[in-house]
Amino acid sequence: MPTLDKRLLDEIIRLTRKYAKTGDVDLLEAKHRFAERASIHAFGRDSKWLSISDMVSSVLGPNGLNPSAPNSVIYRAFEAVGTAVQGKVAGPEEEKEDRPDE
Repeated sequence: MPTLDKRLLDEIIRLTRKYAKTGDVDLLEAKHRFAERASIHAFGRDSKWLSISDMVSSVLGPNGLNPSAPNSVIYRAFEAVGTAVQGKVAGPEEEKEDRPDE
């Protein structure tokens, strides 16, 4: 099973939230670089970066289905499609810090 590095995924999530809040297009390049690194880590090539980026954006992005969702929702979404998330998973208090306006 492919495995995403949680630290890389958390950075993609952080940049997606920040972009959704500010609209600063300069954040997109950084988000895409982290998604490329996550793709290489999980799949051995960078060709899955857009799918990783899109999955996060579809939930948390400016037009996302649930922009206030905790990071654990993204982890579960990846796991639901057969991609594990490896690393220390945040507890409820740490996740609360990741969510805007709470």
